[in-house]
Amino acid sequence: MVKKCLKRAMLENRDINLALCRFLIAYRNTTHTTTAETPAKLMFNRPLRTKLDLIRPNISLSVGDRQKRQIKTSGGSRTRNLMISQPVLALNYRGKGRWMKGTIVRILSPVTYLVQLDSGVVWKRHIDQLVGLQSTEVKFNVDKQDSICEEPTYPTVVGSSHTFPISPTANPSRTLDHSPTPISIEHPTITPRHRPADPSLSPKVISVTSPVKCSKRYPIRDRKPPDRLNF
Repeated sequence: MVKKCLKRAMLENRDINLALCRFLIAYRNTTHTTTAETPAKLMFNRPLRTKLDLIRPNISLSVGDRQKRQIKTSGGSRTRNLMISQPVLALNYRGKGRWMKGTIVRILSPVTYLVQLDSGVVWKRHIDQLVGLQSTEVKFNVDKQDSICEEPTYPTVVGSSHTFPISPTANPSRTLDHSPTPISIEHPTITPRHRPADPSLSPKVISVTSPVKCSKRYPIRDRKPPDRLNF
């Protein structure tokens, strides 16, 4: 193959030394069929640089771009600071509510805070368990939470012995302009009939007898003190 490469260079009037160098660098970067590795990889533990390497993207630049992108998108690089008397939402591990509104009362460490709830309870929370809020955001969230938790009231039907709630109508466009008023329903009074006394329904008298004393099965053993030294 070397002879063919040199003969072709001579026929094309090219430099023989340059043709030989190009052939050798191509050969040393070509994967061998037996070892499945290039001669340059086996000798220098790295491939030789060719023109194809200039076309490929630079690894160092691509790695640097990815690292900068991670720094921008990750939350670890951003310093989160909460001030005293700042309204926050604290993560709740009790009850049904996921978040509870409170205020920062003390800073224990750069990432640990004491939060006082509206009920007066003080919690210790990490900064990952807190969400800082502004005054307008707190008002909006509280109003939204109250509107969600508030149950609608319906008019009730008052009867003689039971009270039944009336669900709203199926048409949502119809609204009531006046407050709901109770609707009373009269029931006829029913007088019970007196039945003759049934002897089977009369209360039974149960006689209680005193417990019977059981006699002992074996006779009582006569116990005598032992004689020691014949005294």
